[in-house]
Amino acid sequence: MKDDSLNFFVVSDSLTNVNADLVVKLVDFNGKISFQKSFPVEIKANSSFDYVRLDKNEFENLDESKMVLTAELNSEGKVLAKNSFFFKEPKDLDLEKPDIKISTVRNSSGYEFKLSTNKFAKDVYLSFNSEKGFFTDNYFDLLPGEAKVIELKTDKEINDIQEKIKIISLIDSY
Repeated sequence: MKDDSLNFFVVSDSLTNVNADLVVKLVDFNGKISFQKSFPVEIKANSSFDYVRLDKNEFENLDESKMVLTAELNSEGKVLAKNSFFFKEPKDLDLEKPDIKISTVRNSSGYEFKLSTNKFAKDVYLSFNSEKGFFTDNYFDLLPGEAKVIELKTDKEINDIQEKIKIISLIDSY
């Protein structure tokens, strides 16, 4: 018999208990949410526990090649952790070419980039040539309707940086 349950574990290395909300969403690659539920959880100190179990059959209109299940752990207005689950291997996802938008602001440690997209973008990667610096995040997923902020740590002033940044995602690799 096939087990269609999805388990949501939380691992904590905190030395105190934490009250949080575990928000689970099923989102298609165009950003439409077809399932969303919030579960209040008390995360025990220094523990690993299965806090939520869902039956995959609860999801209506589940197109496994065009959807992602996200789990976000929030406490006191902060995102403690976020993870995504795919029902298919990356090569079997029905991805479309996203239009990724970027805005740039200079800050004290380099540059801040805010990215958004119209379609789901899997494994977004930023790069640029001939300049030295360090991105605070790379190879991340970007959902429509959500913004991702990352930084480029550098002590150099880079003219026209937005034009020099190259952005690719998994769909660009084939």
